[in-house]
Amino acid sequence: MINYISFAIENSLVITRLMYDHVIFLKVIIYYAGSNNNDNYEKHFDEVQDMYKDLLLDFLTLANGSVSAKFLREHILITEYTDILEKKTCLLSRMKTDPKINELSLSLKPKKSNKEYTKYEKETLKTLLKKLELILKKSIEKYELLNYEIDENIMEMFFDHNFINHFIDETKLFLYTLDFFVKQIKFTPSFVFCLNFEVAKMLNEHSKYVYQMNNPVSDVFNEPIKKSSTESHDIMMESGTTMSPSSSKQISHECIDCTTDFIKWNEELLKRLVHMGYYQVIIPLLYDHILREANYFNYLLDTFDNEHLVYENLPF
Repeated sequence: MINYISFAIENSLVITRLMYDHVIFLKVIIYYAGSNNNDNYEKHFDEVQDMYKDLLLDFLTLANGSVSAKFLREHILITEYTDILEKKTCLLSRMKTDPKINELSLSLKPKKSNKEYTKYEKETLKTLLKKLELILKKSIEKYELLNYEIDENIMEMFFDHNFINHFIDETKLFLYTLDFFVKQIKFTPSFVFCLNFEVAKMLNEHSKYVYQMNNPVSDVFNEPIKKSSTESHDIMMESGTTMSPSSSKQISHECIDCTTDFIKWNEELLKRLVHMGYYQVIIPLLYDHILREANYFNYLLDTFDNEHLVYENLPF
């Protein structure tokens, strides 16, 4: 059984945190891009970062005592490496972040089993969901403008010219997910089917990014990275077939297995990177971001794998 309000808070909190990371990554790119509009973009993304920061702090306040213990155990919001890798990344472009975000993330308490949400909490959640929806839409517009402006040669420094497109696709997936919470409706089988495809696509692209960053850390991880890339590609191909209850269930299980394997080697790679003190990779926080995002995908897939999903507190 899913407590719908708790589920809405958890998802919105993670989406806001991941989007906050995206702004950090884009500010690094802008810093090195040397665009004619550099000052304008820096100013704009400073404002966007502040919007996500304020919203994230609001969600963290609401989330304390309102999220599940399972959610907190999965290291979706923060890992033991997030803080150090965020600081190392910010040094690349001399940016600042608010230490309260990681402090509050680490101090979150799970909800009690008999938790009853107050009218104030419900209204606050509705307001924050609407704010997040607006900022996500605004982010897509600005990403597309930035994608047009940044020179492809600059983007080659950061994997390839599709790097910003990757952020755009992720933001659209977050918007698609958020729409259910804004409208306060149950998640549909078609959403779950689309989620499998999108998760496989993201894992496939993440595998490529990690592979490009991996060489200085250890070649030991090359094979599992390639395996994840191949498996996620196969799932994408399977997802292109006609949807049926049986095929959707099979693909969901394959996607969960692929995500679980991805998380295992990614955790080991991240530990080795921090142990070696190797922070000269392209964007250090990206390793940790990719791991947390995989944890989030796994949490979603595992939730929707329940055939008899029942929702509490719907609508709220």
